[in-house]
Amino acid sequence: MSNGHPKKAPDRNYCSHCGSCRDRYLSPATAANVLDMSEEAVRGMIKRREIPFIKLGRRVRIAYADLQAQLVRYPAKHEVSLASDMNHSYHTEQELPA
Repeated sequence: MSNGHPKKAPDRNYCSHCGSCRDRYLSPATAANVLDMSEEAVRGMIKRREIPFIKLGRRVRIAYADLQAQLVRYPAKHEVSLASDMNHSYHTEQELPA
């Protein structure tokens, strides 16, 4: 039964089952673990406004999606796959004299 209002499209930021927020917000310490950096480095990025953040009272939180964007923004200079390292060490061991 319609109440005369158009049906609102579901908001993608909230769970359709429980209504909780899908966005994950992390503390600077947790963000530092995700980025494999020190907490001081993350706090410096926040202070220099290099990464978006929100404040909840005195607490600072960083959206997980913003951390992912940060990783894309600064990709690794040299990416080495584990498989290529393993193949290299395997061939090196075979070439050694017995």
